Amino acid sequence: TIPVYDDTFFTGAFQEFFQPNGTVRDEFGDIVLPPYANPLHASPMMYGPMKNDTKKACPQDMTTLERDEKCFPLIEAVFGSKQLKVLMAAKGKIDPSNIFTCDYCVAAPEIIHP
Repeated sequence: TIPVYDDTFFTGAFQEFFQPNGTVRDEFGDIVLPPYANPLHASPMMYGPMKNDTKKACPQDMTTLERDEKCFPLIEAVFGSKQLKVLMAAKGKIDPSNIFTCDYCVAAPEIIHP
């Protein structure tokens, strides 16, 4: 496991610093992930916590498809759920064909969720 982002991190420091009042949910009942990760120190295999329980790290023994389905993506850990939605909306208006792209960049919503 990635030492900094294991279950110990998500049950301890993450809860204390990023979710001191408990898990935050949006108007649809989805967990709102706060921004906490630095992309400069991230590996391509890094994910945020589990989508159904932010106190658990994304298991590294899952397949990529399982991790994509069950864990928060790195880009959401970097920008946070709320800001990522704002950035994706702006990206969709400015660059709907997703011409400008890079690793860990915000993609147009249609590209991520066709």
